[in-house]
Amino acid sequence: MSIIKCENCGAEYSSELSVCPYCGAENFRRSQKEQLDYLKKKKEETEALYELPSKKARKATRNSTWVLIFAAVLVVFVTACMFIISGINNNNRIKKREELLSLLEEAYLKNDYEQIGKILDENEIYQSSFDKYLDLSKVYSAYTYARDGLKDLDNSFIQFLSEDELADLIDPDLERLINALSELEKMKTNGFIKDEEQGYQYLKGLIMEIFNGYGISEDIISDTISSYSGKGSVDLSRIRNLVIEAVKR
Repeated sequence: MSIIKCENCGAEYSSELSVCPYCGAENFRRSQKEQLDYLKKKKEETEALYELPSKKARKATRNSTWVLIFAAVLVVFVTACMFIISGINNNNRIKKREELLSLLEEAYLKNDYEQIGKILDENEIYQSSFDKYLDLSKVYSAYTYARDGLKDLDNSFIQFLSEDELADLIDPDLERLINALSELEKMKTNGFIKDEEQGYQYLKGLIMEIFNGYGISEDIISDTISSYSGKGSVDLSRIRNLVIEAVKR
């Protein structure tokens, strides 16, 4: 197995793969090798038939030769058609990918994460070349879910709940926000990709706006994030109590 360079996007990948895993362009060299190997095999079979001693075998060989010639011509024709169709499909895939990237970037520059999520969902996008939009869209989804859950808190309702009931009601949304901020900080630590910093600043601002509305400082959030393991073990009691106090006021 060797490593080859994609003629379309320049990415490196295994020569055993039939298409580039990054842009979907076809590995034409592999397809050509398979066809040449097939023709070589048929040629060897034809030569083997000529070695048979009997006239019947030679007659059968002559007949087989014509069949093999026809088959070889047919294979060449089919291969040529496949190359043409594959080239057209590959160009269509590349064009579609570029169109989607353009639409996503346009929405990204406008901080329109509703549109970004819609484009990603409608086109079932999961490729690595879309990571910026996938990562930020995931954070935005967590933010909107938590925002909608917390905005319905009302003192006339929560005053009748026990501490455990309040934790069950509020903690899931608080953890979503903490997790979202944690993911944003990972982006910053790992290095922003493709101007990702704009999305980081915008989404962090939206999430901190929620916390600031309950009188929760960024220092408190930073302390909570530093203890967050991503496995539900984070202690949310401090910020939960601040949320409850703010709602009761």
